[in-house]
Amino acid sequence: MNKSLKAFWQRYYVMLIAGTISFVICFLLMLMFFCRNYAIGTLKNQFEELEKALQSIGYDYAYDDMRFYSFSPWQIMRAKNFRIYSLDDKDFWQWSVEELNIDVGLFNNKSVDIFLGNRQEIQRDKKAWAITLPGADIKLRLKDRAARDVELALSNIHVEHLFKIDSLKVNIRHQKLPYLSAKIDVQGVHIDDMTGWPLNKLISHIYLDASLQGQWDSQTLVSDAFYEWVDRGGQVDVHKAILNWKPLIMVANGNITFNENADPTMSLNTASLAMLETLDKLQQNGYISSKGTFVAKILLGNKAVQQNVTDKYKTVVTPLKISKEAVILENIKIR
Repeated sequence: MNKSLKAFWQRYYVMLIAGTISFVICFLLMLMFFCRNYAIGTLKNQFEELEKALQSIGYDYAYDDMRFYSFSPWQIMRAKNFRIYSLDDKDFWQWSVEELNIDVGLFNNKSVDIFLGNRQEIQRDKKAWAITLPGADIKLRLKDRAARDVELALSNIHVEHLFKIDSLKVNIRHQKLPYLSAKIDVQGVHIDDMTGWPLNKLISHIYLDASLQGQWDSQTLVSDAFYEWVDRGGQVDVHKAILNWKPLIMVANGNITFNENADPTMSLNTASLAMLETLDKLQQNGYISSKGTFVAKILLGNKAVQQNVTDKYKTVVTPLKISKEAVILENIKIR
């Protein structure tokens, strides 16, 4: 019995192993096919939602060629000359990228990677600025056939004749309450000489931690959902904001509200170093009014404190409100 069993295995074990391997490979290929087809369906649905959302706010997207691939191990979607543009010819804006690729994990259809081509462009009216973006890592996480979380990491961003950014990180999370939270971390913004900006052309650090407070209806168009959210008292809570634009260093918190025309008003409680010196420079270059700044500086001067003996500049704690109509510092209109 043992000899006959041994002879059986010697005769058929290669066939059994080959059959098992073939079955596993076919199973994995089928699993990959179904996972990627599910992701393709989700992406097509998201592009339809993107089109509706953009059109509701006066924008749209276009491309020269877009293809989806079920069996490609590199990407499941590829679009050439993809662009997002405004529908208003009187105030035309456009962002375009030579190539847009999207991929998901071979067996994980909820994790999406987006790859942007190096050649991009921003256009306003007839003027265009080339964008160089050698390092980009953009990730989406899908849930219930919708994009939920976004992680973005960009490095060495250069917009011709405008600015350079050493690194930009964005982390957006969708949840129940608050509906959305975001953290933005920007390191090294170098303002180009071509802009003619007269102040310090290096912003060392910008940081924002904020969340969307209030009931947001994700089932309706973005424009309708936004106005309904505003009507219900929705606002953006600014948990922490940091601006390192030497000599000014500011830490703040507060909120952003919107009026019936969707114009934002940012109300912040700030603590700053070199606020008085920055006001002087802004006034000298005509960015703020002389009269309002004079009064505000008197009030701020009385509150300014030198925290440490080694500090070159004094610390000022003051409310700051910025809107379309005015900039208000210490309840004094300075612009």
